[in-house]
Amino acid sequence: MHIEIETEDLLADQLVSRKDGTVYYTLEQPALMFTDQSRYPLQFKIRHAFTQNREERDKIGPIAKGKYLLGDNAFQVGRFGSLELAEINIKHLRVVVPKAATNASA
Repeated sequence: MHIEIETEDLLADQLVSRKDGTVYYTLEQPALMFTDQSRYPLQFKIRHAFTQNREERDKIGPIAKGKYLLGDNAFQVGRFGSLELAEINIKHLRVVVPKAATNASA
């Protein structure tokens, strides 16, 4: 499985809590997930921000276009001992190095 970022376009939005009216500013980036068993990639969004501070959200830049693998830190053991996937962000991604590049350096 690998993840591909095709665009550096970011999707900014805001949500209002029904509970107390608090405004949350969100920032997401479209991505594709390619799995071994899937004929077509699955579309999803990587969340960059979910904050009450609009300026904080607006300072965040996109993940660069490219192919990525999930690092070990993308997984965690949950409260009841089950394997869980963390909410994915840039610190969980590792750039895929093309095979030609690794052969050239050998």
